[in-house]
Amino acid sequence: MSLRSHQFAELFGIILVLGATAVQIFYLEPLKRSIEWHQNVFTQQQNGHVVAEAVFDNRLAILKAMKAEPADIKAAEDDRKKLMDRYQTAHANVAEMVLDEQPVENILQMIVVAMFILGTLLTASGRLAEMRNTNRKTIPR
Repeated sequence: MSLRSHQFAELFGIILVLGATAVQIFYLEPLKRSIEWHQNVFTQQQNGHVVAEAVFDNRLAILKAMKAEPADIKAAEDDRKKLMDRYQTAHANVAEMVLDEQPVENILQMIVVAMFILGTLLTASGRLAEMRNTNRKTIPR
């Protein structure tokens, strides 16, 4: 039994649809979840950054109000600077990851949609050709 060209088109269309589904399930969805998790982490880091900055500002204000030793004030300012630098680095790392991964996600989404469209069209054209051939065989002339 040999396959006709429209049957090959239908088979290729089905393969494209299955491939698009596989890309969606096994790569695109986990990538999307990862980006969302990193965005949530970024939001939590920003909240922690605001809270830590407020705590250190209060600590410095209390030390200055109590007329603490300049060495104690300097140590508190150094601790504040170290922590704020760590937050800046963490923010940059998360932002960099999201900025790197989001274009990949967008391109993959376009590829998946194109694969679905092409696969559906090929499958439909194969089915249509098969129905035409069936109608030609059953309708007497």
